[in-house]
Amino acid sequence: MVNLEKPPNLEKLVWGLPLCPPPGEPPRRGRGGAGHHDPTELWGWLCNAIVPAQLAAAGAPWAPAVQVGRDIEVRGRDFASCGVAARDRLVATCLAEAAGHQPAAARPWLRAAALVVVRDGLRRRRQELGQPADAEIAALTAAMVWPLSYFLALHPCPVDDDHREGVFAARGAA
Repeated sequence: MVNLEKPPNLEKLVWGLPLCPPPGEPPRRGRGGAGHHDPTELWGWLCNAIVPAQLAAAGAPWAPAVQVGRDIEVRGRDFASCGVAARDRLVATCLAEAAGHQPAAARPWLRAAALVVVRDGLRRRRQELGQPADAEIAALTAAMVWPLSYFLALHPCPVDDDHREGVFAARGAA
């Protein structure tokens, strides 16, 4: 597999994207107003286009790479739908490990959240991807920290602190 130690700078990619439809696509109505996409749609785009492309470039078969991207998108949406205390409990299990992860400028909580959402989604499907190296998983996880931060900042957190959603609902209190 190709080493992804220097992944694309997704932070620059996300902040540089115009929040408007691509050429030929009709403007959408909604939170962003006429002619703008909902900024939370960027998370889906990154997960369903960029993640599979990066995994495929590293040698993973395309179909499983697409499934991993979808899985990460769902995990991110489920995590964002969890209450504040539930998010903190989910992240607490990875805080010590997150201290050694990149990007160093990100808060440890955010790096741990990326481990829970992105890395755990990749590891769950490791066999299907052709056994990507730990360095490749770490590089893609680090690349998704800032987009996850952006997505969580735009996603309102439920009032119910103990609420767990989707894939995280089955996990007991950590």
